[in-house]
Amino acid sequence: RLGRIHNNEEAHKAIDAIKKAGFTNFNIDIMHGLPEQNLEDGLYDLTQAISHAPTHISWYQLTIEPNTYFYQHPPILPSEEVLYQIEQHGLLLLEKNEYHRYEISAYSKKNQQQALQCQHNLNYWQFGDYLGIGAGAHSKLSQIMPDGNITITRHWNYRSPYSYMDKKNHFFSKKIILSNQEKIFEFMLNNLRLYQTIEFILFEKYTGLKREVLNKPIEKALSKNLMTADNNKIETTEIGKKFLDDLCQIFLI
Repeated sequence: RLGRIHNNEEAHKAIDAIKKAGFTNFNIDIMHGLPEQNLEDGLYDLTQAISHAPTHISWYQLTIEPNTYFYQHPPILPSEEVLYQIEQHGLLLLEKNEYHRYEISAYSKKNQQQALQCQHNLNYWQFGDYLGIGAGAHSKLSQIMPDGNITITRHWNYRSPYSYMDKKNHFFSKKIILSNQEKIFEFMLNNLRLYQTIEFILFEKYTGLKREVLNKPIEKALSKNLMTADNNKIETTEIGKKFLDDLCQIFLI
C-alpha cells in the first residue's frame, strides 16, 4: 500500500539477520494511519515490531507530502477518530513494554535511555550542525563572526549525481543564510520535538541571539497553557505536546 519494495516477510527476515549478525542495539521504523487502516491493524503492526525487542522504535503517523504519488492520487485514510484511537492505544502499548517517549515520534528502552536514544537525530533536533555529503544531501553549518554574531547557512546539494559531480556546480544547488526570525523558528521547531526542557543558554549558544527575543511568544504560549517557563528554561506542557503545530506557529515571528 505504501509502494515499498519489500513485503512483510522480508521485513521480519531483515530484523532476524540483524540479530544473527550480532547487533543488539537497533531501531525499527514504522508508520500508522495507513490507507484504510483500522485500530486493530494499527496495533497489530506495532505489536509485531515490539515482538522483535528492538532497543529503539520510531513510530509516527503517515503524512501526505507534496510531489509524492499519494499527493497526486490521495488514498482513503482513516478518520480522525480512528487515528486518535490508534495513537492513544499505541502509546499505552509502548509504555507497557517499557519504551520511553523522548521525542514526538521516537521511543527508547527505559533501562538505558541515554545510551539508546538516536544520537544523530538528537543533534538535528537540538539545532546542531551537520554536513551532508553526496547527491541530494542537506547541510546546516554555523560560523561565529568577528562581531560575535552567528551566521547559519543551509546548503542543498544537487539531487542528480551527474550535476553533483560536475565541478562547475561546486556541489551546491542552493544556499541560504537564515535570518534572525528563521533562526528563532527553526530552533524552536526542532527543539520542541524533544520531551525535555529547553535551556535559554542553549538557545543563545546555537542562534547567537539573546533570550529576550523569546519573551513575547513565550508569554503567548503560557497564556494558552502550551508551555511552562522559569528564568532558565522552558518546557512543553501535555496540552502543548498534543498541539505542537500550534505551539510552533507562535514562534513564527
